[in-house]
Amino acid sequence: MTLYKSMSSRSCILTYNVDANIHAFSTLRNGLGVSSGNFGKMNISTYSGDNISDVKKNLRILSEVLEIPKEFIILPKQTHGINCKIITQDLFDLSLSLRE
Repeated sequence: MTLYKSMSSRSCILTYNVDANIHAFSTLRNGLGVSSGNFGKMNISTYSGDNISDVKKNLRILSEVLEIPKEFIILPKQTHGINCKIITQDLFDLSLSLRE
């Protein structure tokens, strides 16, 4: 496995090409987002306390930058532990409200 990083030309994400079928990214605090204050510009966390309207706008922007539907962007809730979840197509068959 080769991991390399590249900066998006839109300057709001770092992409990590892990494998032919696995693409990961990190959002950056600068760039195209609309969040303000401690949340920087490109906050996409729905559980951080940011204005939910701003988060939704940021997700729309990220979806456009990644060129994928926002429903396919998986936002894990980071915790410090050893639990791991495997994501399969079954997740995308669920309604958005049932995915958590």
